[in-house]
Amino acid sequence: MVGPRRHTDGWAPQLLSNKPLKSHPHVVSPFLRTPLLVLLMGLGASGKDSAPAVVKGILGGSVTFSLDISTDTEIEHITWSGPQGSFALAFPRGVIVFTDRSYQGRVNIFTQNNSLSINKLTVKDAGSYQAQINQVSSNVTRNDEFTLHIYEQLQEPQVTVKSMTVSENASCNITLICSVERAGEDVLYSWTSRDPHASESWRGSTLTISWLPCDPDLSITCTAKNPVSQSSSRPIHNWQFCTGNWLLVGFPGDSRDSLSHYRV
Repeated sequence: MVGPRRHTDGWAPQLLSNKPLKSHPHVVSPFLRTPLLVLLMGLGASGKDSAPAVVKGILGGSVTFSLDISTDTEIEHITWSGPQGSFALAFPRGVIVFTDRSYQGRVNIFTQNNSLSINKLTVKDAGSYQAQINQVSSNVTRNDEFTLHIYEQLQEPQVTVKSMTVSENASCNITLICSVERAGEDVLYSWTSRDPHASESWRGSTLTISWLPCDPDLSITCTAKNPVSQSSSRPIHNWQFCTGNWLLVGFPGDSRDSLSHYRV
């Protein structure tokens, strides 16, 4: 199947004239300015709007804004707008006029259903998008709206010791904090015990555990998850903190006097 066809600089004036014209990157010819402004305004009464569709993407990846348009619908043009305003005019057969150079080379139109994809996503791409769909046989402009969220691929979580106390009965109480560098929004943390005799789990970035010398070793893992990825820490063992040798001399390799915020 032949992939979507994309036209670039200098072809737009041919829509109104058969005369050849020199190519000027990202410049719209003066006699096209008024027609393009009319198209960008989306003349005609708006169709019934619906709640924006939520689209989730990974930083550096790609997303698709899907349009529910039947194959027998004859499209005149579609005006695409993003967080910074209108950025492209899409015509039948995959023809595109870019009005924002930052999208040039990153946008494709699927000729089967006129959906649009954006690749090489950046943080600035996040926000509200709208497709103003104009049909040949109708004076009504249909508006399809989207909300794009951009997330990073989560790195391995780091577990740090916030505090540790030892009670009179030798109970070792440890408070651990799980975090991910450049985590961004919508990150959920959970802790899981790898004890084969138990399947406990806890939610939240902070966990406090108590351990007695007579208790079996407890292995705990922190998992961070966002809408597009998840990552787990290395297993943490109680004996790393709650043994006599560690309490006296500290964790091997640790040169700090304070136990607070020790990374494991």
